[in-house]
Amino acid sequence: MLPEGEAPEARRIGIVVDNPQRDLPSSVFLAGRLAARGATVYLIPFNLRTAECRVLDLDLILLNNLYKTLDSFSRFCLERYPAVCVLDNEGAVWTCFEEYERALSGSAEIRSEIDRVLCWGGSLAGRLVSSEKFRPSQISVTGHPRMDFYAPIWRDALLRSTAHISYPDRFVLIAPNHPLANPRFQTVDREVEVLVENGYSREGALAYLELDRSRFEAMKALASDLAAAAGDLTFVIRPHPFENPEPYVQLAARRENLIVAQRGTVDGWLARASALIQRSSTTAIEAGLLGKLSLTPGWVPPLDKDELPTRISLICPTLVTLCERAREASTSSVPLPPHVHEGLKTVCDEWIGEVDGDAGARVAAQLRELALLTKKQQSSNSEIVMPSASGTVQARRSLVQRTRDVLANPLLGPAILLHKFSLGRVDLRHLALEASQDPARIAWDSSAKAFDLAEVSRLQDCLMPCLRRNGVLAHGQDMDARAASFPCDYARPIAAPRSIVIAQLQN
Repeated sequence: MLPEGEAPEARRIGIVVDNPQRDLPSSVFLAGRLAARGATVYLIPFNLRTAECRVLDLDLILLNNLYKTLDSFSRFCLERYPAVCVLDNEGAVWTCFEEYERALSGSAEIRSEIDRVLCWGGSLAGRLVSSEKFRPSQISVTGHPRMDFYAPIWRDALLRSTAHISYPDRFVLIAPNHPLANPRFQTVDREVEVLVENGYSREGALAYLELDRSRFEAMKALASDLAAAAGDLTFVIRPHPFENPEPYVQLAARRENLIVAQRGTVDGWLARASALIQRSSTTAIEAGLLGKLSLTPGWVPPLDKDELPTRISLICPTLVTLCERAREASTSSVPLPPHVHEGLKTVCDEWIGEVDGDAGARVAAQLRELALLTKKQQSSNSEIVMPSASGTVQARRSLVQRTRDVLANPLLGPAILLHKFSLGRVDLRHLALEASQDPARIAWDSSAKAFDLAEVSRLQDCLMPCLRRNGVLAHGQDMDARAASFPCDYARPIAAPRSIVIAQLQN
């Protein structure tokens, strides 16, 4: 329960949600843990992040990555909010640190001002410190709440939260991973430009594209050939969340035993699959944690010659072998080979951390501690003071806080809108602009990245019994999900708000 005298609205924490097919269940799960301890949590759409955050007053915001392509938003958050944390949702396994380093923000100022970087495992945390990207005090190893669903204690939560999907009785899951050659949300040319922005040479980016194109074509041919060779089996293609499903839909139209599934998170499909077929996909790790065999087609080019997914899979050199192994897994329980158990242990020890079901608790504890700290500082000081390597961002944060107070004044606010002032890096008109029903919002509403109150409420209803049974919710505690609104959540009116709020119900 809450400490005596502590109001649940004392901490307002924002979680940026990028792709709901990957991030929404774990975000709702984390929000439930935070709300159970009194926080009001805002699930903020990634594509609408700046428009929403302009008018959301938060004590802390959790970013889904700190990549250089998002430097402007990271800087915006550092100017706007007392505390900014990062938990990378893209993945945990970076055996080539230079690959991650290329994507990471190149701004030493931004990195120095981040309050906490929450790492999945110790290897990346160690490299971030030894390379002097972050100070040791900025780094915590927590794991990721998404991995909690693979722990036995939360397995029921995984099955409940994904039960709304229609699953075949027995199926083998195919998990392509080609968002570069087959992107869903932007063009191939733009994907190449992002690689260049992240530090690749143009020649290197184009070579990477050609490799992924060859892999993409090989996986499409594999899916079609498998369905033809094993007509007694059902195969489900579950593309990467950032892949365009249409090429696979066209394949499935010609094969009755080939299905394309884009709905739901991959963990729900893995939990119900007989086996997994993948090449260069970390779904092999997740399959192994669920005790499912991962099969790797040896003739499909890998992204890396010594990649981890290959080391924890069973290599099938030919289509005939792949069919045989898939059929064995579909007709009986196949134990994981010893090398897979050993590989999984290495992955967990180095990259993911212990899959003990408590990553969500560790992340929530870190966020709650920092949010409480900022609230105490705001109540005891007229200006926000956070430890940092430089004072520039703190000064801007304090200025932004005072600016918002001025803009909220019914007499001064409208007058400021008529003029354009700029103090340092804070544009008053920029802060005062009300988010409108612009094309970005309309596009988001019709995209695969959209999520709404109904979906969040469904997930919350599925997760609450598990949260209660495992002691996260105390007896009598209940949660509520609602759409964010003015004046309860937003500092100023906002047209067509999209953030969703999760908080503890008050009796």
